[in-house]
This record gives sequence, C-alpha cells and structure tokens, in this order.
Amino acid sequence: MHLADTKITTNRSIQLKTFKAHGYQKCLELAVQNAEDLYRVLEWNLEKDILVYRVSSDIIPWATEWLLGCKHLGELETSLARAGKFAAQHGMRLSFHPGPFNCLGSPNGDVVKKTIVDLECHSLTMDMLEQPVNRLAKINIHIGGSYGDKPGALERVVNNFELLSRHTRARLTFENDDTPSLYSVQDLYGVYERIGTSIVFDGHHWEVGSRSGSYSEDFLKAYRTWDVVPTVHWSNSRREYEEPGAQPSAHSDWYYKPMLVPDGMPVDIMLEAKQKDKALLKYRGDYYGIQD
Repeated sequence: MHLADTKITTNRSIQLKTFKAHGYQKCLELAVQNAEDLYRVLEWNLEKDILVYRVSSDIIPWATEWLLGCKHLGELETSLARAGKFAAQHGMRLSFHPGPFNCLGSPNGDVVKKTIVDLECHSLTMDMLEQPVNRLAKINIHIGGSYGDKPGALERVVNNFELLSRHTRARLTFENDDTPSLYSVQDLYGVYERIGTSIVFDGHHWEVGSRSGSYSEDFLKAYRTWDVVPTVHWSNSRREYEEPGAQPSAHSDWYYKPMLVPDGMPVDIMLEAKQKDKALLKYRGDYYGIQD
C-alpha cells in the first residue's frame, strides 16, 4: 500500500479563526497526531529502504504563533523524540524545507523577523526530534528575491545569519534557484565562504534557472561546501515531459531521466516529483533495478 492511499498524514492543521478561538492547545493536539504518523511514515520508509525524508513544515500547526514561547509541550516532545530516535537508529536522514516567504536577505525588517521565527521553530522541532546539530539535519531555503540589488541582498543574508541561534545556523543550507535572474551556485558559494552555509545543488533548477558554470562545475562547487554527505535535489520539468504549457520550473509527476552524479560521488538524493513515493519507487526500478 502506498502512503498516499492511506489516511496517514503529517500536516493536519486548522484555520486561523479556529486557532484564535481555541489557542495553541488544539494545535498541540494535532501536532501530536502528526508526530505519531511521522513515526508510521518512517516505519514504512524503512520497509522500502528509503533513508532520506523531508518532514512537512506543517507538522506543528501555526508553530510560529506559539511554539517558541510554549513551556508545556509534554506529549509532543515524547512523540517527536520517538520518531527521531527511530530515524537515528536506522540511519535515516531527516530535513526541512521551509517555504519561500523565508527571506533573510529582505530589506523589510518585519520579513526578516518572521523568517527568523520560522527558522527557529523548524530548528526547535529538529531538537525535539533529537537530530544532529549539523547539516545532516538540514533546514534548506532559497535566498529569496534580489530586490534590484543582488550584492546588497546577499550582504543582508550574511548579516542576518548572525541573528539566528547556534543550532539554526548549524543546520541552515541554501539552494540554487530555478529563475535565471536569481541565485546561482557561485552566488551561494560567496555566502558559504563568509558564513559556512552548505549549498544544496538542485539539478532541475540548474537546467531551467541560474547557472554559473557547467553542470559538473556547479555540482562540484556545491559539493565542496559540505563536511557531511551532501544532499542534492532532483526532479524533471513538467513542461518538457508532461505539459507543454506549464512553467519550465514546474515539477513533473514522474521521472524521465536519472540525476547525473559526477564521478559517482556519494550523495543523498532528495526526489521532488508530484507523485511522491509512487514516483520514487518507480524511479528506483527504472534506473537502479530496485523492484518493490
């Protein structure tokens, strides 16, 4: 049975009006259910020998509104620790990919403050999952907009990085963009040289977005920023393979070619097709001969 065919979910949530009416207690109740189902997802992953998993950023509903100041997490801490210990016991790697509204380079101070709160909530969740305080438990984001001044935006990223907690700084990574005018691997490498943030190389983004060298050159430049096994991202273009009218950056449902890894270098590949686990299992069968 595929996970998508069951009622297992890790992103139960409520509307804002419900949150305002019932407060964080309802969110806490749903978060515990999400954490319990995360454990079930990881059990299924282990059965399928899937050892890399992106945890939903919605695992704790409305986290930015209440989590950092809450002193009574109780059962949530227990449930998350159980899931995280299971992952660690079986060599699984967990990560987060917070949404595009996280912009450390924004010229808007309120946006930066909200970004810091959101990243800290993700890192606290990693702590409750008892995950490593390094980029084995990455929290991956894009730089965000350039605001008409890319060097200025990158300077703000470097400065605002210092406002994050030690645990969040240790886990943060940046990903190359799917828009040609935004941030290439070389742009991110300049940030890495100053603050040490590893680069997640996204092969599909490189194909349709910002490039600073050949595929191999940019892949290897990103690779060298890691002091643990790097994570890379892969998907195929919906426009090229499934829907001619789609945006070039849109992810396809399935995979039509494998990711090229230069020289067979060890990496953890995060797959990003719309059919999720079904596409992953098909990808392994099509390109690696692994049958489920």
